[in-house]
Amino acid sequence: VIKAGWHCGSQPANSGCVSGKGCPLCKKSATNDCNNNDCVDDQSKAELALPAEQQTPGDCQTATCGGSVAADDKPADVKGDCNNPSCVAGVAYLTVNNKDLPDNRRGDCKKPICVNGLSNYVRDQSMNGQPVNTDQCCYNGKIVSNTIAELSQCPNRVDNPDHTPGFNGCGGSGLSSAVPDNPMWVNLSTLAYNALHSISDGDFTQSCNEHDECYDKCNRNKSSCDSSFGSSMDSVCHSDYSGALSSVYLLECLAFSWSYESTVSIGIDSFYDNAQSNACNCCQ
Repeated sequence: VIKAGWHCGSQPANSGCVSGKGCPLCKKSATNDCNNNDCVDDQSKAELALPAEQQTPGDCQTATCGGSVAADDKPADVKGDCNNPSCVAGVAYLTVNNKDLPDNRRGDCKKPICVNGLSNYVRDQSMNGQPVNTDQCCYNGKIVSNTIAELSQCPNRVDNPDHTPGFNGCGGSGLSSAVPDNPMWVNLSTLAYNALHSISDGDFTQSCNEHDECYDKCNRNKSSCDSSFGSSMDSVCHSDYSGALSSVYLLECLAFSWSYESTVSIGIDSFYDNAQSNACNCCQ
């Protein structure tokens, strides 16, 4: 019996063969040879994209059988580089993005900025007087010690809990003998003065001690301390030399009061600065 499709008892040539099956992706068999020994470029596959492993990520191109073509395959976006990646006609570009700020490096008193696509760190004035850690503070973009070395670098001073205000009379450090607690003692050698007044009259010790303590309390205003100092000494003068026969001594006492007050309010700031540096911490 002869079955349909069979000739002389044999299978037709190329029966069951898939032409070009062994050719690479972008090739075909030129002669439909099942042995795939004649692979040539297949122009019909020119726009066929190559597999992912043959692509170059972020090159703004798509590799195809016919070559590379422009694509929106942007490079990876680097966070905080002040730029955004883009593709233009198959070429990778960086476009300025001044809002793409670098990370804020907490602890260095600076802030990040972007200028024309370039990143930088500049001093952060908003951090002035703010703590960086347990023993450091920020000032003008720099790290300073919480223990005050320079009073002007600590605009937000706070009480030093380990400090107790003190006083040492009218002389101050190194000036005790030059600035007496009672300048009116210069009159003790005169009979007229001794007849009217005691050794304690005109004594500014209490006024000076109160002034010392005012300087030695954190964030006390220097001008207020000095003004109160003058008022206190004037009160001593008016109280001790109120009699009609003491008018000359009253004027002398008030002159000493003015001299003492002027010395601290105009001539010497170091006493106040040193006292505040001890009485305060820089920021915490």
